[in-house]
Amino acid sequence: MSLQLLVVFAEMIVIDHYQLWHNVLTEMREGRFIDIGQEVLFYSSGFCTLLAIMVMFCVKDRYPLNYWMMALTTLLSGSFWGMTRAVVQTTMHFQIVGILCCSMCGGAVASTLVKEVQGPKLLMATLAPGWLLGATANVLVSRVFVQETDRVVLGSTGLSMLLLCILTMDAGRYLILCKPDDFMKIIVAMNSTLMVVVSIPFFVLSFCFIHTGEAVVDEDVENALEAGHAREQSRPADQVAPPQSDALRRETGPPLQRSASEPALTVFSL
Repeated sequence: MSLQLLVVFAEMIVIDHYQLWHNVLTEMREGRFIDIGQEVLFYSSGFCTLLAIMVMFCVKDRYPLNYWMMALTTLLSGSFWGMTRAVVQTTMHFQIVGILCCSMCGGAVASTLVKEVQGPKLLMATLAPGWLLGATANVLVSRVFVQETDRVVLGSTGLSMLLLCILTMDAGRYLILCKPDDFMKIIVAMNSTLMVVVSIPFFVLSFCFIHTGEAVVDEDVENALEAGHAREQSRPADQVAPPQSDALRRETGPPLQRSASEPALTVFSL
């Protein structure tokens, strides 16, 4: 996740610096596409990112297609976030992704040091130091170099914490278990979480799509368990367990014949 966020952050900087959306719109206007605006291009990119997240969720267990979709989704997410200033003139999205990068990098380092902590405490012990470092660096950079307002700085700090909370609630169990098979599930959850700041409707759609399948699977498992329990209850009693006399007869077998020269146990004990 750290590598993915770093790629997204670098792509955001490049797209915002060169204002690629402005160049595309200029070429469209020269081609007489006057009605196409920056908002249409921005939300079209967001819709493509949403579709990529859904497809990546569907092929998360198919190697190597899942890794190709992860690369495509990373590029689309970076372009979507990079065009945010085509709609709003703020650097909040840069600050949020920067804090998340520090949080994930710090979590990767802390996870190698903290080995005795288990359960939810492990998430707090690994993500909290990185987030605190990222939030502190964000305040210093925003006030010294960018000259951003306090409202934007506080908003980016709070929203980054909100994103981490959403991620831990959504994929916290996978982060705690740390199984290689759950790697793509965490990536899907992270990409879905990134949608919440830029476009809440896109986040709601992706979140519902991802967790609807899990609800269907849980319902099928529950129905299968109920059907098996009902079959056990409807089975006749004589098929569930053999009669006690037959069972005892098979266990004990025929009575042993004692020879006349062998003394009885009671007599020997006396």
